[in-house]
Amino acid sequence: LESCGYAYVASQQWQKAAEKFELLRARYQPQTEQYNVVLRSLAMCSFNAENYGRALTCYDELSVTYRNDPEVWIGMAQAALGLDDMERSVHFAQKALKLQPSWPKAYAVLGSAFYMKGQYEESLDAYRHITGDDDYAAFAWFMTGRCYRQLGQTIQANSAFDRAEQLDPSNELVTTFLKRTLKSL
Repeated sequence: LESCGYAYVASQQWQKAAEKFELLRARYQPQTEQYNVVLRSLAMCSFNAENYGRALTCYDELSVTYRNDPEVWIGMAQAALGLDDMERSVHFAQKALKLQPSWPKAYAVLGSAFYMKGQYEESLDAYRHITGDDDYAAFAWFMTGRCYRQLGQTIQANSAFDRAEQLDPSNELVTTFLKRTLKSL
């Protein structure tokens, strides 16, 4: 089952992988190391299969044993974001940041949750932490532009969009958004 599950992971067949890990999970005693390894895999596969409720349940169970593991908390934050539960997403992302300060991934999730809540100033503050990060800078500038746009600050928004495009000109999300925005002007 384990080999089959990881083969499905390798081919990104997330639902099938989750099914294998669910079967495998039933074979181990809860709270053992083997059980927790399988539970992490089940959580990841459930998340990628867009079964956010199942992923959140798995991460919640892991949080009992791994209270000081920021990966567990960010997994919970992302799953809550997928469920449109922004309050919990903010809470879990902040918890991850307490355990691993300055973590770009946690700031990206936190900024996204604040954005979805309509708290654009708080979102901007989160994105400011990652505008210089190699992996997240283009995303952060893009979302910064969206925040400024929501706040009616067009000049700052356009500047942020330009910066996002300069950093990652082939980013499909950025180019599609900018093309659509330019057509609407």
